[in-house]
Amino acid sequence: MSMNISGLGNTYNGINTNSKQYKALKEKGWLSGIMQNEAMMSSEERMIYETFGGRDTIINNLMKQFDSEGDLLNANGVAGMDVTGKGTSWQQLTSVSEEYRQKMFDNVKREFIQENGLSNGDTTKRSDIFKDYQLSVSKDKRLSGTWTLEQYEGQYRAAMYAAVKSANPNWKPGQKFDTSVNRLQSHFSARATNKYIPNYKYIKNAIYPANENNTCGYTAACLILNYWHKVKGNVIDSSFLDSNGNLKTTGNTLQDKLLSYGKSNSSWGLTIRDVLIDYCNEYGVAATSTYYVTNFDIFAEVGRNRPVIVFGYFPDSPGQVQSRGKVFHAVTAYGTSTSGLVTKLIVHYGWSGYSHVTLDGGLVGSSTQFVLN
Repeated sequence: MSMNISGLGNTYNGINTNSKQYKALKEKGWLSGIMQNEAMMSSEERMIYETFGGRDTIINNLMKQFDSEGDLLNANGVAGMDVTGKGTSWQQLTSVSEEYRQKMFDNVKREFIQENGLSNGDTTKRSDIFKDYQLSVSKDKRLSGTWTLEQYEGQYRAAMYAAVKSANPNWKPGQKFDTSVNRLQSHFSARATNKYIPNYKYIKNAIYPANENNTCGYTAACLILNYWHKVKGNVIDSSFLDSNGNLKTTGNTLQDKLLSYGKSNSSWGLTIRDVLIDYCNEYGVAATSTYYVTNFDIFAEVGRNRPVIVFGYFPDSPGQVQSRGKVFHAVTAYGTSTSGLVTKLIVHYGWSGYSHVTLDGGLVGSSTQFVLN
């Protein structure tokens, strides 16, 4: 498309003024800046300017600083990294894949050993890792993800420093040191560390009535009661157990009984708390059940070695990140997974094949705790 700007005597050749790159250029005020510079040119400067392509060349070059969606590219050619007008809202911890945490860890270790604990801007490959990571996620996740990866990087370096100092308290950066991979690797790893409540496999490997027709809260309650029955005994009435001592999955099940207290398939933290109390009152089980809104006390309760029922808006296909939707659901938390700065719950989804899921994403609405007295 060609376009003539009145009064400037310059015609655009081969510039699509309807493109998002051109519009972004205009919105940022760069186009008006070009015109202002032209207005101040002497005739000699204008002649040289036109000889080297004039406004067409300037605009074409500037448009290359934007992607096809009109988003500004950074020095590495990656869009979505412009912080203009965003304050510090992007400086928040978010999920970063283990692949890139490990790449950053390996790079920090390699460069720490290579440079004897010093940083060398001439040889570092950290920018390559950041760029590769940024291109691996959607544009809206790049700022916070990069910031999070930087926090991991800083923590990895601090761990390397601490590992060397623990072996040689007199060591200073720049001095050679024992480069034992085992010592450095064992001191700090990019891989997640999982912690579980005692006997967690009673939940992970449980046989339980199927979660059908949105009975997830009651399924989770079955898992909780079954856990305590396996650990302490005398929690579940024998009428709900098969000949092997497992929960019945057909006929009159424990879930059917719990549903009779709740009178509805849907539930949240308060509903299941009351259901558990009603069950314990009828069958003479001495226990305490409480509920909380939001994620209050959930991690602390798991840290006290007790499972928790968690209600919220969670991924509907855990593990299949690219195709995820969200669903209102109840899960049973029985452990935590910590990688550097981030700790997540390990849960049983109440679905076949999803008994050990690291809860990645979602919004917690409420929870139910239960413990024998």
